[in-house]
Amino acid sequence: MPFAAGPPRDELVVVATSPELASAAAAAIAADLRRAVADRGAASLVLAGGSTPRPVYELLAAAELPWDRIELFFGDERCVPPDHDDSNFAMVETCLLRALPGPPPAVHRIRGELGPRAAARAYDQVLRKHCEARGGWDVVLLGLGEDGHTASLFPAALPTEDGRLAAEGRAPVVPHERVTFTLRGLASCRQVVFLARGASKLPALRSVLASSPAQSGVPPAALVAGRRRWFVDLAALTGVS
Repeated sequence: MPFAAGPPRDELVVVATSPELASAAAAAIAADLRRAVADRGAASLVLAGGSTPRPVYELLAAAELPWDRIELFFGDERCVPPDHDDSNFAMVETCLLRALPGPPPAVHRIRGELGPRAAARAYDQVLRKHCEARGGWDVVLLGLGEDGHTASLFPAALPTEDGRLAAEGRAPVVPHERVTFTLRGLASCRQVVFLARGASKLPALRSVLASSPAQSGVPPAALVAGRRRWFVDLAALTGVS
């Protein structure tokens, strides 16, 4: 039975600097994963791409976590080979996976090299299987774009979901072709962790926090349901670098 997230409920964690943001987010994610393992015997984490999560992954790699009981998924991926410079998997492999001691986690990467349609279809099947067995995901890590996008859910190109948990996405920047969790997929996550860093994120952050999913024309990040914990540095909150 899929986990139903319900309407957004926001918690705002404000820190002074980017290193503090990474430290606070990594500590919270690690605590959530430990709690899931203690409660259910296993945990699942959906990873974000981009530059902001990199130090979070480096800190998680150094944390004492039962990685052999944790499954890793990806919120989105570019349609490139897994060793490509633009690959989210390649970034996670460098920052997190190669640094882990002991038994590794199970990693469910998006096979972007198949192309958007085939990769989305294959990943949707992976997500459905997990959702049926586990009811959803314990933690999803998301970023916030200056246009209010998150994962590869962009304002001008929200995918038609048709009940899918993963779908083709299209970004306004290269590489354009993407595969992404859908809003329905993200609604099956118990804890949503957003990262917002830098003065350029202030307009999007204000818009998302002030929006209701019932409104029309709201940023995609505002449509993500459930428990949303925001880790924000002062620059993102005030617009002052």
